[in-house]
Parts: sequence; structure tokens; C-alpha cells
Amino acid sequence: MSKTRSFVSRLGCSYVLSRRQSEEYHTKGKEKIMTGKTPRVLVLLSSYNGERYIKEQIDSVMNQEAVEVFLLIRDDGSTDKTIDIIREESKRNSSISLICGQNYGYAKSFMTLCLEATKLDYDFFAFCDQDDVWLPEKLKVATSNLLKTKDGPSLYLSQAKIVDEKLNPIKSSFHNRLIDLGPVLEHNFAIGTTMVFNRELLDLLSIDIDKMCLTCGHDSWVFLVALAVNAAISYDTEGYLLYRQHGDNASGKITSLSQKIKAIKKILFKWKGARLDSANKLLLSYDQYLSKDNRSLLCEASQYKESIKKKRAFVKNKRMKSNYFIVDFLFRIAVLFNLF
Repeated sequence: MSKTRSFVSRLGCSYVLSRRQSEEYHTKGKEKIMTGKTPRVLVLLSSYNGERYIKEQIDSVMNQEAVEVFLLIRDDGSTDKTIDIIREESKRNSSISLICGQNYGYAKSFMTLCLEATKLDYDFFAFCDQDDVWLPEKLKVATSNLLKTKDGPSLYLSQAKIVDEKLNPIKSSFHNRLIDLGPVLEHNFAIGTTMVFNRELLDLLSIDIDKMCLTCGHDSWVFLVALAVNAAISYDTEGYLLYRQHGDNASGKITSLSQKIKAIKKILFKWKGARLDSANKLLLSYDQYLSKDNRSLLCEASQYKESIKKKRAFVKNKRMKSNYFIVDFLFRIAVLFNLF
């Protein structure tokens, strides 16, 4: 069987590893990589009307150093030439595979890719946007960091190099954010396309997406799940991808005053109830994996509307503090007016 047909045919499988099988896979797989096996990485890309930049992104993904890369693309109902471009690329490279789907929106599309990925046998999994450019060492750095972590679920994420649509650098600053469940529940700062994770975390993410009806982004949800279950988090302050900013971004870095104002409105109004919803779903889906402290924090979030006393206790919780003033201020406003 050819490499292409082998890769695609495995998408028809329907099994999901049990937790014990996942632990055995992770331990044995890590031992093999540590003894010299090149890491096998499945890159998960959700595309939608991305004809302008997707070929450049695909080229940068397939040119990664020191890893064996496979690219699984789910098209989210494109109406331009995106699918044609991907099909041409897949003809030239048997490590590229395409799933054409209905329009879900980027968050559900990425989580659907996670479900597909559970049927496949790879060491690590990486999210990928359609319009950026990865530097050649991106996955090498990520997998090297993940191999240093303890056994169990693990997640790598990093900063990014902000550029305009022509890849010219854009001056930007990054706040040194606290990596804890509380601050990320306040406001997600993770950039999804920097995320790389292991099999155990993937298996934890493999839930019924239709029943979950996520109200947050896929990157926010993955980060929250990882923090809630005390996964090993590796955060790199360096950036290994050119994070392109343009008018068609589904999401992106905030670089201007108008974007900051828009982001504030989004946090308070468009995300109304989304963080509360995330807390409830974490309690519902991952209760058996939660530490006592994390369960207590999520219960406070879940119950904050019940009384003024509970609101006060929630905003005074020391874990609900980041080192970013505007995020903490907006969190308090959101709780006060039942917008959290």
C-alpha cells in the first residue's frame, strides 16, 4: 500500500485508546524517541477560504527540520480555490491528506481534527493556521521541549513573531503572563498555532464535540484542559513562526489601539458567559482528573452568580489574578455584571 493510501485509510478507523493504553503508548513511544527515533508529528490544519497564503504555509510545514511531518487538513467549507490548492499539494507530497467538511467555524473544526487524530499513530500533534509561515526549527524545538517533560499529558506553546501580510515585522510587546488556571480562565493568551502536544493530552481532548458546543476558541479550551488536569506545560518566550496579521484573520495578535478597544468589547460582551461555560464543562468532563485546588476554583467560577458573597469570594481568590492590570480589571467588571 502506498504511503498516501496508508495515511488516508487509517482515517476510517474508529478506535480511541483507553487511558491505560494511552499511558503504555506514551511511555513506550517516548523511550523509542529518546533512543534516537525521529519524532513523528501530525500537524492539524483547519482551512477556510485561504487561497492567498495556504501554499506558503504548507511549504513551511513540510520543510521542518529533525522531525517526520504529516499534515492533516480539514477544509471548513471553502468557496474559493483553497481545496484545489491543497489537492495539488497532496499529489506532490504523500504526507499531506485532506478532509472536506461542512462549515463548523474554526474552533469546532480544529477539535474535529483532534478526534480524527486519535485514530492515527503519531508521537506528537500540532495545531496550524492557514496563513502563517513556520520557521524550519519550529517543531524540532517543540518536540525537544516535550521530551524533557514528565510522563503524562504535556503541552508546548510559545510566542510568535508578529508580521504583516507581506511578512514585514510589526513592532509588538508581550506581557509576561502567569501560567495558571485562574489567569487563563480570565483571558486566554495562548496562540493556538504554536501549540504542540503529546498523545495523552490528545486523548483527554477527545470528547464529543457536538455535545460540548464550545463557546471559546480551540486554543483557549486546550490550554484550559491542560491546566485543569495539571499537564506539564512548556512555555517558550521565543517565537518560531511568522504570525501573519491581515484583514481576514479568524483571530490574531492585538497590535493597535482600535484592536485593543475591540478586544475589550469582545471580552465583556461577545464572550458573555463563555468563561462560565468553560468552567462548567471542565467540571463536567474532567472531574476525575482535577486536583482539589482546581476543582475548588472551578466551583467558585461555576457558582459566582448565586450571591454577592460568592462574587466577592471569587474576585478575591488569589488564583484569579494575573500580572496584567487590564485583564484583572475586566475580570472584575465581568463578574460584577454577570458577564463572566
